[in-house]
Amino acid sequence: MEDNQYPVLRKSSKGFWWLLVAIAAVIATGVIVFMCHEPIAKIVTSEDGSVCIDTTKVVEPVLTIQEVLKFREDVKEGMRIDSIFLAMPDAILIDILMTHGTSLSNRDIVTIYESNKSHFKDILKGAVIQRDIIPPTDSVKNPRDSLKR
Repeated sequence: MEDNQYPVLRKSSKGFWWLLVAIAAVIATGVIVFMCHEPIAKIVTSEDGSVCIDTTKVVEPVLTIQEVLKFREDVKEGMRIDSIFLAMPDAILIDILMTHGTSLSNRDIVTIYESNKSHFKDILKGAVIQRDIIPPTDSVKNPRDSLKR
């Protein structure tokens, strides 16, 4: 007797096919909704079937003479501040940033510079003396070695 003691279980392919059909139905529904979302939205939101579109043009307000002059004055002031900031010597800018911090705006830096011009002239003279008149001491104490190693 060579009968199998264990019965052979046949898996039902019916469940697999139902799962496959359900997945295909969900995908098809998603595609249909994606492709037709505008007509569906119109059907759902439109109560009486008529759509009213406002065709009036937005008119921009006309500027007054005073507003144009104020704008021009602000632009000139901004250009003046940028010009002073960009022409400022590095030694003076470094001193201001070391003294007051690096979180200053260009306007703040220019205000500090213009309020203390005599102080910053002295700083600039000192920087010029250090750069041009006093020889660097490192080159005298430690001459470069001409031998290749």
